[in-house]
Amino acid sequence: MIIETIEERFMGENTYILGDEKTKKCAVIDPGASIIDILNVIEKHQFTVEYIILTHGHGDHISQAPEVKRRTNAKKD
Repeated sequence: MIIETIEERFMGENTYILGDEKTKKCAVIDPGASIIDILNVIEKHQFTVEYIILTHGHGDHISQAPEVKRRTNAKKD
């Protein structure tokens, strides 16, 4: 299991990427960080995003969810 934390620079919110090193599948949790930073982590590990998980509806936790979905074709739960 690979766990990466990306801190959003302005609000200090954390985005988490949980991935399996064997299957290369991952979930992006609370994608409020920079889309560039999120995509860089996904690319670094050669992950396929299976899910976008939102723990709650605050803007700093969900702001990049549409863009992550658009760029990765992930499911959003």
